[in-house]
Amino acid sequence: MKVNIQELKAQMTYRNLLQKDVADLLGISQNTFSAKLQSGNFKIAEIHKLMQIIPLSLKEVEQIFFSE
Repeated sequence: MKVNIQELKAQMTYRNLLQKDVADLLGISQNTFSAKLQSGNFKIAEIHKLMQIIPLSLKEVEQIFFSE
């Protein structure tokens, strides 16, 4: 499974969310969130939170987190 980080960042930008904002809402540091963006290593619980924070539709989640 490859995470489409560019699309995730695009969705955040479209909704005027900074990495710091998203990290705070996830309850992690900005450095940790940045590392997750680089590695693409997100837990299912984090993906679920991102769906609510950004927000993302199921189709967008599939395109970002579950594309090959």
